[in-house]
Amino acid sequence: MVGQSMKDEEFIKLSHFDRVRRGHFDKISNILMLLGFSTGIHIFRADPNGNTPFILAVAFLALGIYLKQRFIEKDDKELAGMKREIELEFSKRERNRKKGRRQ
Repeated sequence: MVGQSMKDEEFIKLSHFDRVRRGHFDKISNILMLLGFSTGIHIFRADPNGNTPFILAVAFLALGIYLKQRFIEKDDKELAGMKREIELEFSKRERNRKKGRRQ
């Protein structure tokens, strides 16, 4: 993750759903860049300059990077509020995993 705000030890403690959700934040900027490029091609195809799709792609990429950072900040705040619950859930998973190895 570019600009990763969470250490690996903390990331491992998250549930599978939270890990997947956190991983999708990286894709926001690339998806918006492709959306901007596609919009530039399909809507402004009669543009004689020809640079419109690339300009829109860069603008949407910047928007995507901004949104990704905002979503990560919001997620960090949410996870900080749930830190105790995450720790308890992680310890339960670890106990179950260790029980499974003994049998």
